[in-house]
Amino acid sequence: MKRILKVIGLMLCLGVAVMLLFGCADKVEIKEIQYFTFITGDGSERYGSERYALRPEDDRYVAEIKPAGVPDEEVQIYPVDAEFVRQLEQLLRKGGVESWNGFDKSSKTARDGSSFDLTIIMADESLIEAGGYMKWPKNYEAVRDGLDELFGGLMQ
Repeated sequence: MKRILKVIGLMLCLGVAVMLLFGCADKVEIKEIQYFTFITGDGSERYGSERYALRPEDDRYVAEIKPAGVPDEEVQIYPVDAEFVRQLEQLLRKGGVESWNGFDKSSKTARDGSSFDLTIIMADESLIEAGGYMKWPKNYEAVRDGLDELFGGLMQ
């Protein structure tokens, strides 16, 4: 009986160690963003998707904004500075977007609704990916509102 309890204890310890090891491996820190894209969509509308993106171009960054209701060909491009990138990183960290990594949930009952897709690539090539259909990670609304404000400020 003691031997069985020792084996069970050892298995539990190994299980916890594996969970800690792999849990830490999936943790990605938001720093030095190289590429960012956040797409929301409403499947019931023509050109219903909205997209915010940040990407390097030559020796600078550009932000892309594709408003809902607008074809992809009419994406708006704005040069941005390091301060914009810093504000984006700060917003994402404050919203806990690191914890979104691997989020992939969808409503089984919704027939026509909203979705989101997020991709962030850091300078060290670490990656955060998340997506959902009528399911949202923690702080989704606050992060989305912050992105609307940050990227929307470029259009003024």
